[in-house]
Amino acid sequence: MSDFHFELPNNFDQYEWEVAVKGCFSAARIRGADISYTLSFYDPARLAQEMEDELQRGHLFFEVNLIVIRSVKRSTMKQAAELLIRSGRINLLRPD
Repeated sequence: MSDFHFELPNNFDQYEWEVAVKGCFSAARIRGADISYTLSFYDPARLAQEMEDELQRGHLFFEVNLIVIRSVKRSTMKQAAELLIRSGRINLLRPD
């Protein structure tokens, strides 16, 4: 599993503060030699808002490769991705 690595857009540092305030980010990836997974990170407050908004509209809430972390910033997203890789739970994700 060590063949996988976590990726963010090249210019992520320029808007990381905005992502942290917004509480969600869906352009992170875990990549391996021949496979890629796009991840959607949410903090608990933002996830609750998104779910409630969808339910109020009479919809359901569904997000592929959803990961909930305390704060949506580079360090916590990277830690979560590394945990998925180390624990073997990366196999539970849907590839791109």
